[in-house]
Amino acid sequence: MRRWLLPGLVLCVSGCGVSIPLLLDYGEFPEGFSRHQERTDYPLEFRFLGNLRGWKRTEAGAILLRSGTVLAVRSPELTMFRAALQLRSSAGYRLVLRTTPQEWLRRHSAPVVITVLPERTVLQTAVGTDTLELPAAGSHRWELVQLNKGFRARFECLPPVWIPAATPLTEWLLVEPLPGSEVVLEAASLEEPFPFVVVEQQGE
Repeated sequence: MRRWLLPGLVLCVSGCGVSIPLLLDYGEFPEGFSRHQERTDYPLEFRFLGNLRGWKRTEAGAILLRSGTVLAVRSPELTMFRAALQLRSSAGYRLVLRTTPQEWLRRHSAPVVITVLPERTVLQTAVGTDTLELPAAGSHRWELVQLNKGFRARFECLPPVWIPAATPLTEWLLVEPLPGSEVVLEAASLEEPFPFVVVEQQGE
């Protein structure tokens, strides 16, 4: 992963050559903060749940999460979206969709749960469970496109995977370190899924 400094904007360039805005120069409070996204009118909102002292901003502007803290990300009113996340972890994490932060803390269950381990990734939906042999050590990029009938998951430059998933949709994307792990969110963006909506038609 490389970082490029441009006038007024810092970009993180993933292994696929796709730029994602970094999280720099924004004040924050223990429960969360918001920021403007350069390429869209939708703001990006960050909320922290669980242990509110279990996160901090790094000198590079990233968000470090410790076990026991959940990061919830959304663009308000955007339930179908394309999310790009640059992540690094010590011992794994979960990506959770189609639920709310409060519901996840209460039930610890959701229609879509992606569990990322150092040696493999487990995709859990109402349809079933799939295991992908993805080496997720180091810094890596996820692209998640959430649509009505499911979502498209793409890890780094590998071919995307279409996964049917139950409705209803929510605005939220959750990141939770596994027990004993730390996760660093190095860059993030959330925008409308178009023209990626064609993926849903192909998956029918």
